[in-house]
Amino acid sequence: MPGKDLIGNYQHNIDVKGRVFLPAKQREKLGETVYMTRGLDKCVFLFSETGWNEFIDGLAALPVSRSREAQRYFGGNAAQADIDGQGRIMIPSGLRQFADLKKSVTLVGVLGRVEIWDTERWNNFNNNVSEETISDILEGQGF
Repeated sequence: MPGKDLIGNYQHNIDVKGRVFLPAKQREKLGETVYMTRGLDKCVFLFSETGWNEFIDGLAALPVSRSREAQRYFGGNAAQADIDGQGRIMIPSGLRQFADLKKSVTLVGVLGRVEIWDTERWNNFNNNVSEETISDILEGQGF
């Protein structure tokens, strides 16, 4: 998948119009148009156009009987945005409310997507993630 090199985290503020600045490294990999939707763990998922198409193609390939709720969850809450001349995107109010994004946000590169988190929620998650759980996941994959 193109864009598996989205890594790192960056703190920024959302302005009064709901816009957030995307770091140059992320903009370079995301392209001019991005797609966003509700994520898991109360964050916003942000994809490049190619990444979005691969994501929804994966959902569409699943039997509808097993995936209809996920298709509705992600597709029904999705929005497209163009990155403006100052490197910002506007996050729709519904997505801001869902993820409780008020002022300080953290943009987290998660290989093939960016996740937009409320900074306090991100810090709480990041400081409390269980290394044992991560180790179990990796062991199950042969690491």
